[in-house]
Amino acid sequence: MSFAIPMMAMGADYPWLTFRMADGTEMSIASEGLAINYSDGYLQLKSSTVDQSISCQEVKSMKFTTSPAAVDGISGISSSEAEYFDISGKNMGVFATVDDARKALPSGTYIVRSKDKTIKLIF
Repeated sequence: MSFAIPMMAMGADYPWLTFRMADGTEMSIASEGLAINYSDGYLQLKSSTVDQSISCQEVKSMKFTTSPAAVDGISGISSSEAEYFDISGKNMGVFATVDDARKALPSGTYIVRSKDKTIKLIF
């Protein structure tokens, strides 16, 4: 069984879609141009920067936000520096805010490490 879920959101108002996974981790994805399809128990996410499938069993919740909640929700990270790594583990730099990193880095998947938490971010 496969079907598409139409979602209405003003892109400028909600530039991030954040998933809270069953294991408690969070993953934020840039929502610009994002299409979400459901097929055989998987959410298929596609945009110009994302092509990923996520098992529905792994997703606890998802919501559109004005900022990547997984990052801004970390105590102190919005005002302190965090390290960004690409998926191969290469250090891409240290940035004071997510907005600074998004402006400086190419679109892609990043592991963001603050002093007390590590999350995955896609933009």
